[in-house]
Amino acid sequence: MTTSTGKTPARLYLAGLLSLTSLVFTGGCSSEITADDVRGDPTPELESMAFTSEERKSIHARTFNTQFRQIPDDIDEILLLDRPVRFSPRYPIP
Repeated sequence: MTTSTGKTPARLYLAGLLSLTSLVFTGGCSSEITADDVRGDPTPELESMAFTSEERKSIHARTFNTQFRQIPDDIDEILLLDRPVRFSPRYPIP
């Protein structure tokens, strides 16, 4: 592969680089996105100001999970079952 002058690898490298560059320029950016598309919806992946739809679903799932796990604690607090009653100082609870 290498000649006595050592120029064959450099030529192969140059040919590969040129073919890769021509491939990128001819087909690398062939999507049909126009400036009007970008102006109409600059952030298509965002559903709100800060979150994508998947992030919003995760937040909602985490919130509902926390709220539904809190329900038994709230019921215990309403029914005064979360701590002992201390009506009289005569009978201290250990």
